[in-house]
Amino acid sequence: MFNKPKLLEVRGKIIDALRAEEARLSKLILERVAAERALVEGETAVTLGEQADANAARRKVDGAIAAINRQASKVAGLRSRLAGQAPELESSVREIKAALPAHVEGLKATFADEWARGVAAFGAIMGRRAAIEGYIGKLDLPEARPVACELPGAVTAPWRTIKSVVEALDEIAGWNRAAMMPAVDAMGNGAHHTFDPSVVYAITHSPAGAEVGALVMEPSFTPGWLCHLAQIGYAAPLASLDWQNATEAGAAAARRASADQERDREEQRQAQDPNRVVSYDLEKAREAGAANLRISNTVVPFHTGDRVVI
Repeated sequence: MFNKPKLLEVRGKIIDALRAEEARLSKLILERVAAERALVEGETAVTLGEQADANAARRKVDGAIAAINRQASKVAGLRSRLAGQAPELESSVREIKAALPAHVEGLKATFADEWARGVAAFGAIMGRRAAIEGYIGKLDLPEARPVACELPGAVTAPWRTIKSVVEALDEIAGWNRAAMMPAVDAMGNGAHHTFDPSVVYAITHSPAGAEVGALVMEPSFTPGWLCHLAQIGYAAPLASLDWQNATEAGAAAARRASADQERDREEQRQAQDPNRVVSYDLEKAREAGAANLRISNTVVPFHTGDRVVI
């Protein structure tokens, strides 16, 4: 009973299937983003009187969303199977712990016999050494030292199995905490971000549980986790990031224009009063504007295919 329970084997099979379906979900999300971008371009072209098939683009978007919904059902079902194992996992831990004392006593008895034989053999060799040294003097021989030993799997099986089962239970407990996080976040006094489970988000911070720049949706994680990430600013709607990037060049230009206007005004004031102490350094202002642009480009992600670059 100490070998890997069938329950853990089944769990491993479900996890492998879940990883594959999650990967498929990620691809579908990218397909949706591409389809929605094409739809925006198509609708814009039609509005401007240009030739475009917006209806075909709209059908692609609808198909992509439908595919994501179907995939989300698969992923949710697999996660539910894993979560539903909790009672059996807990029961298996109790069964292993109940049988563990007998296993320990068996190990003690087996090793005591092995030890006794080893001690007898070592005592015999020590006697031979003493007899030899009685004739030729003390021998310069290495002393016995313990060496590393890898115990057979049958010996460590119960502890390894308990560890695997407890890790599985801890994972389920983590999912439960994630599901409660949106409610906990709502009780906080800090800023709250609106969360829309139907849109695509981009991961913006590395501790989020996914690669920075990854495009995700609610079913990409267990329920509650993406909402929590959005609340703490570790994920942001892709559309919002796209708009920030689309307007960033204009914002940077506006900052530079403002700095230029201030320089012109300062030069006029200086011309009117040559003895006036200059209180505004345009070059520093322009450098600050350029620095702000550089900082903005590192903080605000921009989309390049299957990732959002931070």
